[in-house]
Amino acid sequence: MDGARARMQRARLRQPASPPRDPALRETVRRLSALALHGGYGSQSASHDAVSAALAAAAAAADAAAAAAAATPPGATPAHRKESRAPEPRVSVAQARTAAQQLREILQRRPMPGVDEIGADGVEALWSGIYRDRDDSGRQLRLAEAFLETQRRMPGAGGYLIREAMERVDQLRLAEGRLQRYGTQFDIVDGKVAPRPVESAQAAEAYRSEFERMPLALEACLRGRLNSPRAFVPEL
Repeated sequence: MDGARARMQRARLRQPASPPRDPALRETVRRLSALALHGGYGSQSASHDAVSAALAAAAAAADAAAAAAAATPPGATPAHRKESRAPEPRVSVAQARTAAQQLREILQRRPMPGVDEIGADGVEALWSGIYRDRDDSGRQLRLAEAFLETQRRMPGAGGYLIREAMERVDQLRLAEGRLQRYGTQFDIVDGKVAPRPVESAQAAEAYRSEFERMPLALEACLRGRLNSPRAFVPEL
């Protein structure tokens, strides 16, 4: 609990005091990320028929709720108030894929937009786009590494985003037959929990310190006590 409070305080101190320099880009990134959720990411997305069916089902449910509300006797409380929530806008698969491509173009910028430019929620939307874009593992690895490089240049993103990005980079590197960079992936070796091979232990420790992740030896010790290579271990 003390560690959680300390992390929250550090996160607040990392937040830029001034508003985002490019509010228009911030809103664009957030909008594109939300649109791309609706089947915009190739092999990981639903088919056109599946997405259409899901949208149709949602519309039917909204219509049924509205009809039930209209039929409610005077003085009774309807189960779903018609005015409580507006139906979500319909998004076609083509629109979603266009949004995903536009988001990829923003992600290709060097340097990638950071918290100073698009705010913490804008950076979160960027990472969401990277994390879901699994059509090309090589591209995802490049974008995840560029994302982390941006956070080194301009800190302020949520710690959980940094953690996810580090872990995703290591997972993708190991999948390519390369050594992991940050030491986030563990396995059981000779009955004991141990980190999978690391490219450079010295560099990994430096990265972990910079991103406020516990030393690799300490995480290995804690995972050993838990006897699990994949259990969640909270940061200090």
